[in-house]
Amino acid sequence: MLALCVSCALPAGSRNDRREQPRVARETATLPDGTPLEGSVVEQGAAHAPDLRAQIPWPNVASLWGWGALRIWGRPRDDEMHVHAIVDAPARARRWGAMCDVRMEIDGERVALRASYIGRPLTRGVYDAVRLDLSIETLRAIARADRVEGEVCGDRFEIGAEQRATVARFVERFDDLAVPSEPLRGAPPSSGPDLFLPGWDDEIWPTPA
Repeated sequence: MLALCVSCALPAGSRNDRREQPRVARETATLPDGTPLEGSVVEQGAAHAPDLRAQIPWPNVASLWGWGALRIWGRPRDDEMHVHAIVDAPARARRWGAMCDVRMEIDGERVALRASYIGRPLTRGVYDAVRLDLSIETLRAIARADRVEGEVCGDRFEIGAEQRATVARFVERFDDLAVPSEPLRGAPPSSGPDLFLPGWDDEIWPTPA
């Protein structure tokens, strides 16, 4: 079973052996708190402009809690072609930065990605995170791929089969919501997805300082 896994900075005492040691976190079926690695898909918001969100946690040995998350969200009634994504890994001290390089390969083909660092201080540590804008076609490719891997700010990751299935569920529901079952007569316009950092309203992250 493949899991979304990441390689992180090694402890100071082992940095000299960095080339000899694999920089990939141990794969597990669940996180330490029992959270399944395949993640979840949640629908929120008003009926005329629902938000669709997916959260896929991933183990990260350098993270403050030992794991981070891939968060995907979009509003298909407003934009059926694109979604937003955040990859985060809260840490005791800032590890990522504005010059972070993000790359991804889908079945061996490189996907061009542009990312921006959106980290913030937390009560404990730093919310290290980068934001990406993805096309829904990229998510489709991830969902049907045999192998998806890459790096975020030097941390290596791999999206496993169960997590690709979560992406597939997101895409399927996104397509359903993009076509209203009834005409939206008189529906008020919406302003697009909220730009606050997903996760700040979740119980898994502390409130930023």
